[in-house]
Amino acid sequence: MRTQSPDYIVIGAGFTGLLYSTLAVLEGRSVFLYEKQNRSGGLVGSIQTPFGLVETAANGILNSYQLEELASALGLKILTTEKKSKKRFIWKNGSPRRFPLSFLDTLRVLYGILGISAEIRAGESVYQWGVRVLGKGAVKTYWSLALAEFTPEI
Repeated sequence: MRTQSPDYIVIGAGFTGLLYSTLAVLEGRSVFLYEKQNRSGGLVGSIQTPFGLVETAANGILNSYQLEELASALGLKILTTEKKSKKRFIWKNGSPRRFPLSFLDTLRVLYGILGISAEIRAGESVYQWGVRVLGKGAVKTYWSLALAEFTPEI
């Protein structure tokens, strides 16, 4: 018995793999989707903690006409964010905080915004720019979450 090869092979059923596979199927293409875990979603997930529900990755997406078209094609309704879900926290010093900067770090950020040229200097890395303009406290608190993989000096 001979089987037909799929048009696309997608490795990983995370957000991108699922989206790419869906778009390909909507275009009439065949897809074989591989996932090593026992669930799809990649890093997306929720964990119940003593502090409340914690999302392990992005838990929402900005609306756009492309998103509305995709939702319509899939017969899905777009849900809006509940007011109680709009609070954002950053884990610092053993607990979740709405505003994790210290008073001095906050003053340093204000000084950087109001008193320092934010223009990127020749040869300056994103990390160096952030420390110069916003201060090391702000960079370590906020950027380390997003840029740790790319800026090993954090």
